[in-house]
Amino acid sequence: MWYRVKVNRNIVTPTGKDKSVIEYYLSDKENFAEAGYAVLQYLGGEGEIEDVCLMKNLKPAGNIEYQETCKVFIVKFAEEVEQEDGTIKTVKYPVPFYANNNTELQKILDLYLKQGLDNMRITTVSETQWKII
Repeated sequence: MWYRVKVNRNIVTPTGKDKSVIEYYLSDKENFAEAGYAVLQYLGGEGEIEDVCLMKNLKPAGNIEYQETCKVFIVKFAEEVEQEDGTIKTVKYPVPFYANNNTELQKILDLYLKQGLDNMRITTVSETQWKII
């Protein structure tokens, strides 16, 4: 399961000033406490966990982080499914992806959809400032 962890921490800007920032992380741990703990470990114990939110709709990541400069994009796929009563229901699947930019993401998504997901379409692409831990 994915958890979104909101952290408030102090950083030193390139000009040498102290600044308080809020950052978001995604963690795929077993529970809230483990997710928050993993982020604090990643940050070397610096920062304060403000919120841990279960992201129950997020599916496993669509690809792996292949460069440290990668951004996290949340891509929503939609599929029309026929119900037993004959009605059509649209099911949406939000999936996190790594890419350096939108152009690169489009190539990754083309390959992803060619894996037998022809019946799905992309409805939303959101670039985040999140990091996956």
